[in-house]
Amino acid sequence: MNVARLSSSTLTSASLPKQLHQRVPAQFLLVDPPLPMGPEPNSHTALMLHDGFGSVSGVVWPEWRSFVSVPSLPAAVDVDGFVHVYEGALELKVRSLEPLGPDVVHCASALLPVTLCPKVARQALTDLIELEVSLSEPFSGFLRRVLLDPAIGIPLLSCRGSARHHHNFPGGLLVHSMHAVDLAAKLTRRFLPDDPESVPIAQLAYLLHDVGKLRSVGRSDPRPIGAYAMRHESANILLLAPHLQWLEAREPRYAHALMYVMDYLATPRETRGPGKYLVADIVAGLDCFSAASRNRRDLANLVRAC
Repeated sequence: MNVARLSSSTLTSASLPKQLHQRVPAQFLLVDPPLPMGPEPNSHTALMLHDGFGSVSGVVWPEWRSFVSVPSLPAAVDVDGFVHVYEGALELKVRSLEPLGPDVVHCASALLPVTLCPKVARQALTDLIELEVSLSEPFSGFLRRVLLDPAIGIPLLSCRGSARHHHNFPGGLLVHSMHAVDLAAKLTRRFLPDDPESVPIAQLAYLLHDVGKLRSVGRSDPRPIGAYAMRHESANILLLAPHLQWLEAREPRYAHALMYVMDYLATPRETRGPGKYLVADIVAGLDCFSAASRNRRDLANLVRAC
């Protein structure tokens, strides 16, 4: 993964300094609560710190416990500590741990735990990190909030792209969602050459066009409770609503464009007609192409079918 494209001051689990006792300020995702390692008052507390590059064990000694503020989990956290080695493995002696708001997170996708991402989807996670660091505000702020949402970020890593059809394996949704992001940008530049603001809108719209499958498909069978209550295209709008409201307060045009694309996709194909905004047609078309690419609709299959 291209750590160099993150902030030069950002440390990850893959780039922690190996020198003993060196101080480390870093951002991680805390998924599980700290675990006390004994009943005694002077027992230390263990925790696991995750990001998109791996994970690192942390230990909090009693004298530093008052400096550790554990938020509702999962949550992005700012960690300050010192490197040391325990039983041959790198570990952090944590001096402080505080929750982070979206505005101070360097890169939300780089905090998503790669340990929870199926191997088949890890390249897609790398691509997602690359996408996020390429975005400018307020697009990057919008995406940070989406990915730090506990109902979206971590579940996106392992959700299937469908239950029975294309990308129907854990991690398939992330693979499908990143499959044509670059093409969405290229086609938008090609067909809307005087509209550069639509390029990141197209990228985000394609990335999030199936996010509702977190509620309708899930990682495995049985499907999530309420899976059949609404179409996944409608669930897209439901899941993204608070984040679209944030974007609308900062740049209404961008929010309205994304709302339009999501609403267009939620309209049955046989009744929606051509989009009022070409990005909606681009996203809808690329969605079909990505799905078809996993369904053996190639020349060899055509000839065999004949």
